Formats: sequence, structure tokens, C-alpha cells
Amino acid sequence: MNPSLFSTVVRALASAHFDVFEPTAQGFPSGAYVVDGDHLVVYRHDDAALVLGPALLIAGKQRCTQVSILVGSSDASGAGLCARQTTQLSTDVSVFVVDGKDISPAVPTPDPGALACEADSEAFRREVASHGLETVVEAGLVRGELLGLEVARFEHGAMQVGVGRFDREAGAMIRGTGATDDALGDAIALVRPLRQAGALSHPLNRLARERWLRSVAMQDPSLLHLASIESVETVAERVNLLDPFVAGALGLDADGASVVVGFAAGVDTTAISHVADLVARHNPQRVVVAMPSDDLLASLTAVFDHLRVPTSVIGMAAPWPR
Repeated sequence: MNPSLFSTVVRALASAHFDVFEPTAQGFPSGAYVVDGDHLVVYRHDDAALVLGPALLIAGKQRCTQVSILVGSSDASGAGLCARQTTQLSTDVSVFVVDGKDISPAVPTPDPGALACEADSEAFRREVASHGLETVVEAGLVRGELLGLEVARFEHGAMQVGVGRFDREAGAMIRGTGATDDALGDAIALVRPLRQAGALSHPLNRLARERWLRSVAMQDPSLLHLASIESVETVAERVNLLDPFVAGALGLDADGASVVVGFAAGVDTTAISHVADLVARHNPQRVVVAMPSDDLLASLTAVFDHLRVPTSVIGMAAPWPR
């Protein structure tokens, strides 16, 4: 759809279904919105998984207490994901799928659940532990991380070494199936000096910063006023090392209350979606969102006030080079 039509679409749908007759609309990427009093109507043509955070940011700025999110029918599955996440909010947020001039409530997509790990990964777990790596399980794969950056994984019955898919594939072309202990040692020797506060700025210390924060907190849970903390996978799978993506964890506070922890970095408007999914999966008694202190923008942190469980945002000292 031509972006110039988004404003026309949202005005027409808002007036037809919500009696919102606002003559002007504001645009944002792949969509537009109108505001009538305390009611915000947002239209997103595609990528509905990205719309919840921006919608709540706009609602906060416009002081809206009711939010209606309209999603193009080409992304009905994304609308279902968004609808699932809104079940974890205390704010009145509804998601609809647009079909021509009609709309219908989006059906929340069930949590797919965690995938089972490959069998026979114990030797790999011992190997990465012997090198001082953290073992993280995501999307059915056991991974070895160094300060939040994956350097090895157990896949198809063998250890694969590398930072990112292209690095792993290049290594596999050179070494053949599987990787040796020497290859893992070489990767660690390359990465470790660059994942330090005093290192020179380098692409390897700009990746997966949310997971770097998680690694620091796992070593010292008291930074988040917790007694213990362990990593958990997010419901959605991270597909790109370059994009911001919440890192998840579960913890216990001094009173034994269960806590979901979401680690975010930078201006990540999708963070609320991933944290909401973690709340739905683990049903904690409260939530902590941990971010670098320099990233604690009031507009970003206020979004987490919409969660149905008590939530606090805590700043952490950034462990990477400035």
C-alpha cells in the first residue's frame, strides 16, 4: 500500500467502527494514527509484531487510556501475536484485523512453548563450561556465550564455532563438520579482549548488548536487588545479531517472590512485546526491566507501566566501551 494512503485508511476505519471523526492523522512507519480525546486508533499495514511498543508510546504522549490497533489482513498472524501480548497489559488495548472496510478482533496466538534440546549435548555443555562460557538454551539449541555473545552452539550433533551464521558457515567450510577444541579456543581468544569496558570500540562489543547486561547480572544478582537469576529464552526467536532484542531471565528476590527480568538496550520499542510474552509464559509476581543507565528515557520506561504485574525499571552501568 502507498504510505500516503495510511492516513486515509485509519480515518475511514476509525469513523466507521469507533465513531472517531478526527479529520487529521499522523503517520509513522508502515501506518498512521488518529486521536479522539483519550482514544487512540492505530493502523499498521504489516509487521504487526512491531506495533505494540510504538502504540503505547503514542498513547503516553497523547494521554490516551484506550488504544485500538488495526492490522492489515496480510499480517493476521502478527496481529495474533500482538493480541496475545496485550493480554498481559492493564491498559485497555484491543487488536483488530482489517479486511477491506470490515474489522474483526484478532485471536491471540497461543504460546508455542519451548523447543526440546537436541540429545547428546552433555559433552558440549562440559566443553563450553571448561572454557568459562555460559550455557544458554534457545530455540532447541544449546549455545555457549562469552559475556552475552554466542561463540559456539551444539547443532546437528556437533559443535559449531563462530559469531553469527556467516562466521559459523565459513568455519564449517574450512574445518568440515564439527569444530575442534582449538577452534573454540581461538574464537574465545578473539572475542574476550573485545568484550571489556576498556577495549577499543569494535563491532564485537556492539553486538548483543542486552545479553551482555544479563551476563553481568547473573554474576551479581544484587545489582537488580535479586537473590538469584538464571537466563531463559524469549518466546520469539532472535534472528539478527544486529537488531536490539530483549534478553530474558527469571529470578527470585529476597522474599522468595518470582521475578521476570527483561534486559534491553538502546531505543528498543519492541521490548514491551517480548517482556509481555515472558510474563505470559512464566506468570511472575513482579517484573524488573534492566537497561543501561544512559538509556533510561522517561518515554521508554513509562511503557512498562502498562504491564499487569508490578514492574520496576533499573539502570545498570554499561559494561561496554563508551
